[in-house]
Amino acid sequence: MKLQTELETNHSFGEIIGKNKKMRHLFTQIQIVAAGNITVLIQGETGTGKELVAKSIHDHSERKTGPFVAINCAAIPAELIESELFGHEPGAFTGAIAQQIGKFEQANTGTLFLDEIGDMPPALQAKLLRVLEEREFQRIGGTKTIAIDIRVLTATHWDLTDTAKEDAFREDLYYRLAAFQIVVPPLRERHEDIPILAHHFLKRYAAATEKSIRAISTDALQVLMQHDFPGNVRELKNAIESAVLSETTDQLQLQSLPLHLTQKGSQAATSSPTDITVILPLDEVEQNAIVHALKVMDNNVPDVARALGIGRSTLYRKLKEYNLLQHAETRVIKDLVTDTPPKLVSFWDAPRKTTLSDPITPHPARIPRTTLMDKVITGINITVSPIGTVLAYAYILFVECKPNPLMLLMNFVVHFLYPLNATQGGSRCSGRSF
Repeated sequence: MKLQTELETNHSFGEIIGKNKKMRHLFTQIQIVAAGNITVLIQGETGTGKELVAKSIHDHSERKTGPFVAINCAAIPAELIESELFGHEPGAFTGAIAQQIGKFEQANTGTLFLDEIGDMPPALQAKLLRVLEEREFQRIGGTKTIAIDIRVLTATHWDLTDTAKEDAFREDLYYRLAAFQIVVPPLRERHEDIPILAHHFLKRYAAATEKSIRAISTDALQVLMQHDFPGNVRELKNAIESAVLSETTDQLQLQSLPLHLTQKGSQAATSSPTDITVILPLDEVEQNAIVHALKVMDNNVPDVARALGIGRSTLYRKLKEYNLLQHAETRVIKDLVTDTPPKLVSFWDAPRKTTLSDPITPHPARIPRTTLMDKVITGINITVSPIGTVLAYAYILFVECKPNPLMLLMNFVVHFLYPLNATQGGSRCSGRSF
C-alpha cells in the first residue's frame, strides 16, 4: 500500500498520525511549546492520545536526553498517590520498610507527565502547587529538602474551568498548570484520519502476528469511516488488533471486525465510500468487487461471473490471484483438480483439448442442462485424471440426475466404454446421446 505509506509518512509528528486541519494545528503547537520550558495542560477525551502528545513534546525539547516519567493520578488510591509522587523514608507509615524514590525525583532533568490531573485528591493539590512554584519538596517522613529540575506536563479529560468554579479543583493550581493549553481533537472530528490510522495499526499488528495482511477491504473501511469511535484512537487500535487476529486472508475483511462495528455498519458497508479523498489501487477495488459479489451470490461462481460481466475462467483466475478460492464453490472437484498447467484431458481422446462438458451431451429431458458440476468447472481449463473423469461422470449421473438404473447403464456404455474400445481399434463414437 504505497499510497497509505506515503500518507502516513507525510501526515505524522513523532508517533502522532493525522492530516486533519486540527491535527496540523496540534503539530504546530507541539513544535512551539517544545522549544520552551512552560507548563502545559493537555485536554482531550479518553483515548485521543494525550500521553503521545506529552511524549512528543518531551522528545522534541532540550530535555529529550533526560527521563520521561508518566503517572496516572486516577489509577492510584488517594492514600498512596502522595508517596508515589514524592517518595517516603523508612518508617514514614505502616508498611514503609525501605526508602522509596518518588516520581518527581525520578524525573529530575527530564519531564514528569501527570495524567488525569483532574482526579487528584484536593488535599494533595496544595502540595503540588507549592512544588511547581518552589521546585523543591521533602519525602514523606523526611526532613531533607530536595531540589529538582523538571518540566511538568499534565492532562485531563475533564473541563477544569468548570471543576475549578465548582471548587472541585483548586483554581490557582489550574492557572498554574494551564500556562499553555493544547486540545487533542476526538476521532469523530477527523474522520479523514481513520484510513491512515487503520493502515498504520494494520501494518503494526500484522507484523507482530507474522501475517501477510496488506490492505483493508472497501466495505470494512467504510464501516470504520461511519463509526463515531467514542473510545477514539484507542478504540480503533483495539478494533484493528482484534481483526488482524481473526483474519485468514491477505486483506482485512468486514467480518473480521468486532461485532459492535459490523452490526451498526453492515448495511452501509456496501455503498460508496463517503470520503472522496480516499483513493484505492485498481487491483484492490477489483478484489473488493469480487468479495462483495461472492457474498451477495452466496459463493455461486457462475452467478458471480454473470453479475460481474466476466467469464468463469477469468473469474477463476482472479480468485486464485487474490487467494479467494476458499470462498468459491469448488468443494465438489477440489480433490480432482491438479496444479499442472491449464490443459484438459477429455473422456476418450487425451490429446484433444476441449471442455469437460463436451463428451457429455445428455438429452435435456433426462439430465438437467445446468448441473452443479457444470456451474463449477464448465469453461474453466483444468486437468482431469482418468480416475477423476469416472468420478466426475458418476457424480453428475448419480447425484445430479438421479436416472433410472437401465438408462444409467446405457448412457455409461455409450459414453464411456464404447468410445474407449473404439479408440483401441474400432470405429470412433460420435458422442451423441440417445
